[in-house]
Amino acid sequence: MDHHFLPSALPTGAGYPVGDTPLASPTIFQPDPLHTQTFPSAEYDGYSNFPETGQAILPANNAQRRKRRPLGPEHTKHRRTRSGCYTCRQRRVKCDETHPICERCQKGGRECAYPGSNSSSSGRGAGGDTQVPMSPKTSSPSESEHGGNEHYQISSIAEDASEQGDSEEDDQAFGGEPIKRVESGRFGRDGVALSPTIMMEPAPNARHHRPIAPLSPSRSMGGGSSHRRASLPDDIKFYLDYHKENISYHHYFFKFDDTDFIHGTMVDIALSDTSPALLSSIVAFAAYHHSCAQKNMRQSMFLEYYNRSITALFQLVASKRHDVAALLAILQLATIEEYLGDWMNLLSHQRAAKVVLAELFTPESSVQDETRRKIVAWYCRFDITAGLMSGSHTALGRDWCTVLHEFYQQEAAVRPGDPSAFFKSCFTKTRVLAADVTILFAERKRGTISDGQFVDEYKRLLLEFATTSEVLERAFLDSAQFVPAFPRAPPPSQDDVSDFRDPRFLYAGELAPLNFVLLDFWSVELTFKYQVCLTQARAPSQECKALALKICKLFEALQYGDPGPVGGIVGAQAGLGIAALCLPSDDKHTWWLRRKFAAVEEHGYIYAQSYHTRMSDVRGTDMTDSWLPQNDETARLAASIRDFVKYRATQPKDEASFGVRDMTGFFQTMNLSPTAG
Repeated sequence: MDHHFLPSALPTGAGYPVGDTPLASPTIFQPDPLHTQTFPSAEYDGYSNFPETGQAILPANNAQRRKRRPLGPEHTKHRRTRSGCYTCRQRRVKCDETHPICERCQKGGRECAYPGSNSSSSGRGAGGDTQVPMSPKTSSPSESEHGGNEHYQISSIAEDASEQGDSEEDDQAFGGEPIKRVESGRFGRDGVALSPTIMMEPAPNARHHRPIAPLSPSRSMGGGSSHRRASLPDDIKFYLDYHKENISYHHYFFKFDDTDFIHGTMVDIALSDTSPALLSSIVAFAAYHHSCAQKNMRQSMFLEYYNRSITALFQLVASKRHDVAALLAILQLATIEEYLGDWMNLLSHQRAAKVVLAELFTPESSVQDETRRKIVAWYCRFDITAGLMSGSHTALGRDWCTVLHEFYQQEAAVRPGDPSAFFKSCFTKTRVLAADVTILFAERKRGTISDGQFVDEYKRLLLEFATTSEVLERAFLDSAQFVPAFPRAPPPSQDDVSDFRDPRFLYAGELAPLNFVLLDFWSVELTFKYQVCLTQARAPSQECKALALKICKLFEALQYGDPGPVGGIVGAQAGLGIAALCLPSDDKHTWWLRRKFAAVEEHGYIYAQSYHTRMSDVRGTDMTDSWLPQNDETARLAASIRDFVKYRATQPKDEASFGVRDMTGFFQTMNLSPTAG
């Protein structure tokens, strides 16, 4: 599912301890003398020096990065105006305001557009997404007055509300084009359905956020980014190629990526950005998977590029440059930490990402193009997972999830024959349910809701899960849409825990993402019902056990019959954690789980030592060193990574971190027997 349960321990605020902490000990990975920095957590739980303004900053060109000369005592800073052309505003240079074309745009051969003009227009990307208009931009890097690479352009924005009067600019948030106000059930630009909250007037106290020029979902390393790629060192090219060929959206736990965000948009941003943070983090992720595939204990290339990414993020934090590229770099690093089983560091990344995300977007602006929607969904997964594991509240408000779901729900209504729209609506619906479950049990733990309120919300969620389940399981029933056979599966045996070879169970072809829709939903539903059992101090119910077996059946069917992109087993493993708590504790189910956990670790996803210890307690058998008795290369690599994480770990600093480290959201009562009725 989109939310990992029972990963490893996660000390709070750690991840970015003060000072330079060695990434690995001399005996772990045996790297060259390479030490990796982590961000300071004393000032802010992860990152420091974040500006308090709501202005989002996109990658700036080299000219914008130049050190400014000290201002003399007689220097008078020129007053900003609101009447300059959008091109000069975006380039942050003074405009002489000559109409119809200012002098700078005329000399540079650039498009010149003033507020209120009709030169800016909206459009739709290849994926049919609502697009934010692009601001005028230079025709080539060489034409820039100051040189530097081309970057994704920033749409023009109106000045702060406090500086505006009753002007026509109040309704011109995007390149001078008036925002179209829409009512519930109506359509926005280009006929794309919008929720009632999307593109509406901002709240009186809402901050103004800089709109981000959207990227075409199908765009892949074009223009300036392809030119930069050609000039990259061979090792970076190698790992980018490895990333494209051997890493899919499943490795990022996205479950579905019809817009090629992972290989297209994100890599394109990394290659177009002037900071190496995002590019280095992507290369580090690819190098990690390459080393794991080669059973390489040294991991020297991974450590090198991980270190480069952290160092570059230090520079971004110091310069207060918090843009989409920086946010993606933080999320990529958080994903790396999850693979390492280091939820201490992951939580610091998650907190820092929350600060940057809140600066860049509002819930309403977060759905304006697919790039933003992917970023918010990526962050929300970490947010909800941390809340579920620790029993604490989510960092973002519930409205971030609901606005996203409303958008995709209306998109599905407009495109009833498009499975991709249906999948996105289902995934975001499950995310809303997961947020509701997280919030409900966090508030009960805090004592902020009464027993009556808890029961009312519990009943509402029961109905929501039942209704959604009926819709999902009856959506597609044509026998031609299922995987008929599993030739890669071993012969049936008495060790099987399910009939995963069922010819009417696993979806195939364009409906394959529905498997992950179901897995995602069942996992959240099981989490909800298991948590209810914990609050009542009773063992998992028969209903919980039945759900756990369905999850196991789907996991194994995907393992042996998944026709989709590589990495499906990693994308499918998230529900195993919660299912493991509800399966019978006999030898057959225990050994089945041990084999599946070991299979996941073969793909580089390492469970933390704390999880091994917890599962040993729950299952009543020693699994503290490895899932399987044999000490093969995979087991030795996993053990070395866990030792490495332990080496650099710091102690949690607050209640939320203690909760995530100890997974108190799931292990509240350790004496409950999974076999009890």
